[in-house]
Amino acid sequence: MLLKEGTYCLDTEDDSIHSNGDVFITGGDYTLSSRDDGIHADDGAAISGGSIKISESYEGIEGLTIDITASDDGVNAAGGRDGSSMEKGQDPFVSMEGAYISISGGSLRINASGDGISSLDYNGKAVVTGGIFASSGASGMAQNFDPSSTQGIIMVTLNPQEAGTQIALKNSDGTELLSWKAEKEYSSVLISSPDIRQGESYSLTAGTEEKTITMDSLVYGTDIPENGKAPVGSEIPKGGRGPENGEVPTGGRAPMEREPAENGKRPGEMDNKPGMGEKPDNENKKEIQ
Repeated sequence: MLLKEGTYCLDTEDDSIHSNGDVFITGGDYTLSSRDDGIHADDGAAISGGSIKISESYEGIEGLTIDITASDDGVNAAGGRDGSSMEKGQDPFVSMEGAYISISGGSLRINASGDGISSLDYNGKAVVTGGIFASSGASGMAQNFDPSSTQGIIMVTLNPQEAGTQIALKNSDGTELLSWKAEKEYSSVLISSPDIRQGESYSLTAGTEEKTITMDSLVYGTDIPENGKAPVGSEIPKGGRGPENGEVPTGGRAPMEREPAENGKRPGEMDNKPGMGEKPDNENKKEIQ
Protein backbone atom coordinates (compact mmCIF):
# COMPACT_ATOMS: atom_id res chain seq x y z
CA MET A 1 0.00 0.00 0.00
CA LEU A 2 1.44 3.40 -1.05
CA LEU A 3 -0.09 6.65 0.29
CA LYS A 4 1.34 9.82 -1.25
CA GLU A 5 -1.09 12.65 -0.49
CA GLY A 6 -4.58 13.63 0.65
CA THR A 7 -6.38 14.27 3.93
CA TYR A 8 -7.81 11.30 5.85
CA CYS A 9 -9.97 11.29 9.00
CA LEU A 10 -10.68 7.67 9.95
CA ASP A 11 -12.55 6.30 12.97
CA THR A 12 -12.56 2.50 12.73
CA GLU A 13 -13.37 -0.62 14.74
CA ASP A 14 -10.47 -2.51 13.17
CA ASP A 15 -7.13 -1.19 11.82
CA SER A 16 -7.48 2.30 10.35
CA ILE A 17 -4.81 1.59 7.71
CA HIS A 18 -4.06 -2.09 7.03
CA SER A 19 -1.94 -3.98 4.53
CA ASN A 20 -1.23 -7.69 4.24
CA GLY A 21 2.17 -6.64 2.88
CA ASP A 22 3.99 -3.29 3.19
CA VAL A 23 2.70 0.21 3.99
CA PHE A 24 4.57 3.22 2.54
CA ILE A 25 3.50 6.74 3.55
CA THR A 26 5.33 9.56 1.75
CA GLY A 27 2.86 12.42 2.29
CA GLY A 28 -0.65 13.40 3.33
CA ASP A 29 -2.48 14.36 6.51
CA TYR A 30 -3.85 11.50 8.63
CA THR A 31 -6.06 11.65 11.73
CA LEU A 32 -6.71 8.12 12.92
CA SER A 33 -8.79 6.60 15.72
CA SER A 34 -8.97 2.82 15.97
CA ARG A 35 -10.17 0.17 18.39
CA ASP A 36 -7.24 -1.92 17.11
CA ASP A 37 -4.13 -0.63 15.26
CA GLY A 38 -3.74 2.84 13.80
CA ILE A 39 -1.40 1.62 11.05
CA HIS A 40 -0.76 -2.11 10.56
CA ALA A 41 1.53 -3.83 8.06
CA ASP A 42 2.09 -7.58 7.99
CA ASP A 43 5.56 -6.85 6.59
CA GLY A 44 7.16 -3.37 6.73
CA ALA A 45 5.81 0.08 7.59
CA ALA A 46 7.86 2.99 6.18
CA ILE A 47 7.01 6.66 6.89
CA SER A 48 9.05 9.28 5.06
CA GLY A 49 6.64 12.23 5.03
CA GLY A 50 3.23 13.55 5.97
CA SER A 51 1.56 14.33 9.28
CA ILE A 52 0.09 11.48 11.30
CA LYS A 53 -1.97 11.81 14.48
CA ILE A 54 -3.27 8.65 16.14
CA SER A 55 -5.67 9.75 18.86
CA GLU A 56 -6.76 6.26 19.98
CA SER A 57 -5.41 2.79 19.25
CA TYR A 58 -4.26 -0.50 20.75
CA GLU A 59 -1.00 -0.33 18.77
CA GLY A 60 -0.23 3.02 17.13
CA ILE A 61 2.00 1.65 14.37
CA GLU A 62 2.60 -2.09 14.04
CA GLY A 63 4.72 -3.94 11.53
CA LEU A 64 7.41 -6.59 11.21
CA THR A 65 9.77 -3.68 10.44
CA ILE A 66 9.15 0.04 11.04
CA ASP A 67 11.27 2.77 9.38
CA ILE A 68 10.51 6.41 10.23
CA THR A 69 12.46 9.11 8.38
CA ALA A 70 9.95 11.99 8.35
CA SER A 71 11.48 15.45 8.23
CA ASP A 72 8.83 17.26 10.30
CA ASP A 73 6.26 15.98 12.80
CA GLY A 74 6.55 12.30 11.97
CA VAL A 75 4.12 10.72 14.44
CA ASN A 76 2.01 11.99 17.31
CA ALA A 77 0.59 8.78 18.74
CA ALA A 78 -1.61 8.57 21.82
CA GLY A 79 -1.60 4.82 22.18
CA GLY A 80 -2.72 2.21 24.64
CA ARG A 81 -6.36 1.45 25.27
CA ASP A 82 -6.50 -0.05 28.75
CA GLY A 83 -8.99 -2.90 28.64
CA SER A 84 -8.53 -3.67 24.95
CA SER A 85 -9.40 -7.25 24.12
CA MET A 86 -6.77 -9.98 24.02
CA GLU A 87 -8.05 -10.94 20.58
CA LYS A 88 -7.39 -7.57 19.01
CA GLY A 89 -4.19 -7.11 20.99
CA GLN A 90 -2.48 -10.25 19.75
CA ASP A 91 0.96 -9.56 18.30
CA PRO A 92 1.65 -11.61 15.18
CA PHE A 93 5.36 -10.66 15.32
CA VAL A 94 6.10 -11.87 18.84
CA SER A 95 7.99 -14.99 17.70
CA MET A 96 9.46 -13.66 14.43
CA GLU A 97 13.13 -12.94 13.88
CA GLY A 98 14.34 -9.84 12.09
CA ALA A 99 11.71 -7.47 13.52
CA TYR A 100 13.04 -3.97 14.08
CA ILE A 101 12.21 -0.29 14.54
CA SER A 102 14.53 2.25 12.91
CA ILE A 103 14.19 6.01 13.50
CA SER A 104 16.59 8.24 11.58
CA GLY A 105 14.81 11.58 11.47
CA GLY A 106 11.75 13.59 12.29
CA SER A 107 10.16 14.73 15.53
CA LEU A 108 8.08 12.12 17.33
CA ARG A 109 6.02 12.46 20.49
CA ILE A 110 4.25 9.49 22.05
CA ASN A 111 1.83 9.50 24.99
CA ALA A 112 1.01 5.96 26.12
CA SER A 113 -1.05 5.01 29.16
CA GLY A 114 -2.68 2.02 30.79
CA ASP A 115 -1.42 -0.75 33.04
CA GLY A 116 1.56 -2.31 31.27
CA ILE A 117 1.27 -0.15 28.12
CA SER A 118 4.68 1.24 27.13
CA SER A 119 5.59 3.92 24.60
CA LEU A 120 8.10 1.70 22.76
CA ASP A 121 7.23 -1.94 22.09
CA TYR A 122 9.32 -4.30 19.99
CA ASN A 123 10.52 -7.91 19.87
CA GLY A 124 13.70 -7.52 17.80
CA LYS A 125 15.76 -4.32 17.87
CA ALA A 126 14.91 -0.59 18.06
CA VAL A 127 17.60 1.80 16.85
CA VAL A 128 17.63 5.59 16.66
CA THR A 129 20.24 7.38 14.55
CA GLY A 130 18.66 10.80 14.14
CA GLY A 131 15.68 13.02 14.89
CA ILE A 132 13.94 13.69 18.17
CA PHE A 133 11.99 11.05 20.09
CA ALA A 134 10.06 12.15 23.21
CA SER A 135 7.68 9.81 24.99
CA SER A 136 5.97 9.18 28.29
CA GLY A 137 4.17 6.00 29.33
CA ALA A 138 3.91 3.19 31.84
CA SER A 139 7.10 1.73 33.33
CA GLY A 140 6.01 -1.87 33.91
CA MET A 141 6.88 -3.15 30.42
CA ALA A 142 8.94 -0.20 29.19
CA GLN A 143 11.75 -0.78 26.70
CA ASN A 144 14.78 1.31 25.83
CA PHE A 145 16.50 1.72 22.46
CA ASP A 146 19.31 -0.66 21.53
CA PRO A 147 22.90 0.27 22.54
CA SER A 148 23.83 0.22 18.83
CA SER A 149 21.95 3.53 18.44
CA THR A 150 24.23 6.38 17.42
CA GLN A 151 22.72 9.34 19.28
CA GLY A 152 22.04 10.04 22.95
CA ILE A 153 19.12 8.34 24.73
CA ILE A 154 17.74 8.88 28.24
CA MET A 155 15.23 6.58 29.90
CA VAL A 156 14.04 7.00 33.49
CA THR A 157 11.28 5.56 35.64
CA LEU A 158 9.31 7.73 38.03
CA ASN A 159 6.62 7.67 40.64
CA PRO A 160 3.25 7.93 38.85
CA GLN A 161 2.72 11.42 37.43
CA GLU A 162 -0.57 13.04 36.47
CA ALA A 163 -1.69 13.87 32.96
CA GLY A 164 -1.12 17.50 32.02
CA THR A 165 2.19 17.83 33.85
CA GLN A 166 5.23 19.32 32.12
CA ILE A 167 8.30 17.32 31.09
CA ALA A 168 11.51 19.25 30.33
CA LEU A 169 15.14 18.35 29.63
CA LYS A 170 17.93 20.88 30.32
CA ASN A 171 21.68 20.70 29.84
CA SER A 172 24.27 21.53 32.54
CA ASP A 173 24.08 25.24 31.63
CA GLY A 174 20.35 25.28 32.31
CA THR A 175 19.42 25.62 28.64
CA GLU A 176 16.14 23.88 27.85
CA LEU A 177 16.67 21.36 25.07
CA LEU A 178 13.08 20.20 24.72
CA SER A 179 9.81 20.20 26.63
CA TRP A 180 6.25 18.97 26.28
CA LYS A 181 3.10 18.41 28.29
CA ALA A 182 2.13 14.78 28.97
CA GLU A 183 -1.41 14.10 27.79
CA LYS A 184 -1.82 10.92 29.86
CA GLU A 185 -0.68 9.58 33.23
CA TYR A 186 2.87 8.21 33.10
CA SER A 187 5.68 6.66 35.13
CA SER A 188 8.39 6.39 32.49
CA VAL A 189 10.06 8.90 30.16
CA LEU A 190 12.16 8.03 27.10
CA ILE A 191 14.01 10.74 25.15
CA SER A 192 16.48 10.68 22.27
CA SER A 193 18.00 13.79 20.71
CA PRO A 194 21.18 14.83 18.89
CA ASP A 195 21.68 17.32 21.75
CA ILE A 196 22.22 14.47 24.25
CA ARG A 197 25.95 13.73 24.26
CA GLN A 198 28.14 11.21 26.02
CA GLY A 199 30.14 12.64 28.93
CA GLU A 200 27.72 15.49 29.68
CA SER A 201 25.12 15.95 32.43
CA TYR A 202 21.44 16.84 32.14
CA SER A 203 18.48 17.50 34.39
CA LEU A 204 15.05 16.06 33.66
CA THR A 205 11.95 17.52 35.29
CA ALA A 206 8.81 15.41 35.01
CA GLY A 207 5.78 16.49 37.03
CA THR A 208 6.82 16.55 40.67
CA GLU A 209 10.17 14.80 40.14
CA GLU A 210 13.57 16.03 39.01
CA LYS A 211 16.51 13.80 38.08
CA THR A 212 20.16 14.55 37.36
CA ILE A 213 21.58 12.36 34.59
CA THR A 214 25.24 11.82 33.69
CA MET A 215 25.76 10.27 30.28
CA ASP A 216 28.56 7.74 30.89
CA SER A 217 27.53 6.18 27.57
CA LEU A 218 25.19 7.16 24.74
CA VAL A 219 22.35 5.12 26.24
CA TYR A 220 21.22 5.93 29.80
CA GLY A 221 18.88 3.60 31.66
CA THR A 222 20.15 0.12 30.81
CA ASP A 223 21.78 -0.99 34.07
CA ILE A 224 20.40 -4.25 35.50
CA PRO A 225 19.44 -4.07 39.20
CA GLU A 226 20.67 -6.97 41.36
CA ASN A 227 17.22 -8.52 41.59
CA GLY A 228 16.59 -8.18 37.85
CA LYS A 229 13.71 -5.75 38.40
CA ALA A 230 13.27 -2.07 37.71
CA PRO A 231 11.78 -0.64 40.92
CA VAL A 232 10.21 2.80 40.96
CA GLY A 233 12.90 5.45 40.65
CA SER A 234 15.49 3.09 39.15
CA GLU A 235 16.54 2.39 35.59
CA ILE A 236 15.12 -0.22 33.23
CA PRO A 237 17.04 -3.53 32.85
CA LYS A 238 19.31 -3.84 29.81
CA GLY A 239 17.31 -4.40 26.64
CA GLY A 240 14.36 -2.64 28.25
CA ARG A 241 12.34 -5.73 29.17
CA GLY A 242 11.25 -6.80 32.62
CA PRO A 243 12.42 -10.00 34.36
CA GLU A 244 11.88 -13.32 32.66
CA ASN A 245 11.23 -15.24 35.86
CA GLY A 246 7.49 -14.93 35.51
CA GLU A 247 7.14 -12.08 37.99
CA VAL A 248 5.26 -9.00 36.94
CA PRO A 249 7.17 -5.70 37.43
CA THR A 250 5.65 -3.01 39.62
CA GLY A 251 2.87 -1.30 37.67
CA GLY A 252 3.01 -3.85 34.85
CA ARG A 253 1.07 -6.86 33.69
CA ALA A 254 2.14 -10.27 32.49
CA PRO A 255 2.76 -10.48 28.71
CA MET A 256 -0.15 -11.79 26.68
CA GLU A 257 -0.03 -15.08 24.82
CA ARG A 258 0.09 -14.26 21.13
CA GLU A 259 0.09 -16.19 17.90
CA PRO A 260 2.61 -16.06 15.02
CA ALA A 261 1.86 -14.25 11.75
CA GLU A 262 0.01 -16.07 8.99
CA ASN A 263 1.29 -14.03 6.05
CA GLY A 264 3.09 -16.97 4.51
CA LYS A 265 6.56 -15.43 4.80
CA ARG A 266 9.43 -16.90 6.69
CA PRO A 267 11.17 -14.71 9.26
CA GLY A 268 13.94 -12.70 7.67
CA GLU A 269 12.34 -12.44 4.18
CA MET A 270 12.80 -8.68 3.94
CA ASP A 271 14.93 -8.10 0.84
CA ASN A 272 13.15 -4.84 0.10
CA LYS A 273 13.28 -3.17 3.50
CA PRO A 274 12.47 0.56 3.37
CA GLY A 275 15.54 2.75 3.42
CA MET A 276 16.36 5.28 6.09
CA GLY A 277 16.62 9.02 5.58
CA GLU A 278 19.27 11.53 6.48
CA LYS A 279 19.70 13.00 9.95
CA PRO A 280 18.08 16.45 10.04
CA ASP A 281 19.64 19.61 11.36
CA ASN A 282 18.22 20.45 14.77
CA GLU A 283 18.13 23.69 16.69
CA ASN A 284 19.37 23.69 20.27
CA LYS A 285 15.94 24.04 21.82
CA LYS A 286 13.06 21.86 20.70
CA GLU A 287 9.44 22.39 21.67
CA ILE A 288 7.50 19.21 20.94
CA GLN A 289 4.05 20.19 19.70
